[in-house]
Amino acid sequence: MSDSLLTLLEMIEEVLEEAKRDVVPGTTFEYVPATSADIEDENLTIVTLDDGGRYVKKSIKPSSRGRRATRAGKEGEENTKDKIEKYFNDADLTHKYSVKVSGGYSKNPDVVVINSLSGDETKIEVKTTIGSNVDLGQGGAQFVGPQDNNWKLKSSSDRQLNLAMRDAQFSPINTKLPFEASQITKEQIDSLKNELGIAAQSTRSFNIQSSPVKNFSHRIAGYYKDKGNKYIIIGDKLLGLDSGQSKSSIPNLGDNQIIKDGFGRVLVRFKDHGTYNSYTIVLRTTGALPEVGLPLSDALPLIFP
Repeated sequence: MSDSLLTLLEMIEEVLEEAKRDVVPGTTFEYVPATSADIEDENLTIVTLDDGGRYVKKSIKPSSRGRRATRAGKEGEENTKDKIEKYFNDADLTHKYSVKVSGGYSKNPDVVVINSLSGDETKIEVKTTIGSNVDLGQGGAQFVGPQDNNWKLKSSSDRQLNLAMRDAQFSPINTKLPFEASQITKEQIDSLKNELGIAAQSTRSFNIQSSPVKNFSHRIAGYYKDKGNKYIIIGDKLLGLDSGQSKSSIPNLGDNQIIKDGFGRVLVRFKDHGTYNSYTIVLRTTGALPEVGLPLSDALPLIFP
């Protein structure tokens, strides 16, 4: 893929992430090249990129699994917001603190608490349920096989994913894949599915490889800390993400002993986005995590006195 086309796709992705903020539950959007009729239609959103290309935002129907996951995540954020608001009301702290949900369909932190007296914001990641299908960090990847470590991240800016990939041990992929997933052919997809033992009628997204993650607890803590979060809620328990700032009685997720390495894996996924394909590196668990952290009802008075 040429540098200009890669830049174009990255720009479309950035615009799409902004557009996802106003998504109606049960739908999502994609950007496709605009036709003359699209450009003349006042009801459509047209985006013009630096290279002059014009794209139109159109709704698409995601898989039922995607809808369920997104709906559950949104409900979890709203439930967490309600619990925090109840604490502020009960403790007579509404003059000092307010809370909002800002995550949802975007890359923003899930929940943000604002100190109205100082203007400080406390960003909190929310994972109300943790299972083997919940992403704990992801980034775009490229195929560099056929050596054991077949993959590398497109961007080196995410240090935790890079460290996880550095230690990953994958089996060689025999199917000859293109460096960029956007150049993959249907024949290569079918060949890869056959090599992996994936049924032809499988969904358009599937896992290619998986490897255990060293320092798993530290990796996911660093990932969300680097996104600006100070705390993470797993289930109904809260953990700190920065050992230098967390209260001493609040466990720190960055402690590698909190979540053992055996619970973590890094996997490579293939996904058909409709207008292009991608390889993705994802941090996930091998199953439900053990209960860790401080109950939210005990933690809130410590961090929001």
